[in-house]
Amino acid sequence: MINRRLQLRRNPDVTRVLEVWWTSAQNTQNGEKVPPDSERCALLSKDTYVLLSRKLYRATVEEWDEDDALAVAEEEWAKDSVDDRMGKEVFMDCIFEFADMYTLGVSAEEYVHFLWKLFWIIARGSPPDGCIWKDDCDIVYIPINEDTAAAIDHNHAITLIFANELDEEAVSRP
Repeated sequence: MINRRLQLRRNPDVTRVLEVWWTSAQNTQNGEKVPPDSERCALLSKDTYVLLSRKLYRATVEEWDEDDALAVAEEEWAKDSVDDRMGKEVFMDCIFEFADMYTLGVSAEEYVHFLWKLFWIIARGSPPDGCIWKDDCDIVYIPINEDTAAAIDHNHAITLIFANELDEEAVSRP
């Protein structure tokens, strides 16, 4: 099952959605639409990552806790960044791992559906390259249904193993 999940990360449909996430993070970071080949698109700042992490927390945790959201964001940044920076592939791995916690099946369609659903809860604009993150006050909590709760329980251990495998791959990438 872990190999199937690893293969999904490289699925073209999943990758296309993750590319939109990356572009939106870059647009938010730079305050404007940035051409994909711009040097400003090479790395993600800690501030931008923490901002996104807080938005993901707001969308997926029912009881908003500012301190916990910040602590989770800081912990994830420390775990995922390399030399206090984050490149595109590592960022896309992080978003994929997040989706992996909320999906029960192992199909590209399920991951793509979840990634787009979550994306539109936290983003506004016109994809593929005209989106930015919404203000916190405009982000709503996604109620967790039984399937999602089961996915979280089922995938937690698998995700930890999967994250370690992705982390080993990511060590060589900025």
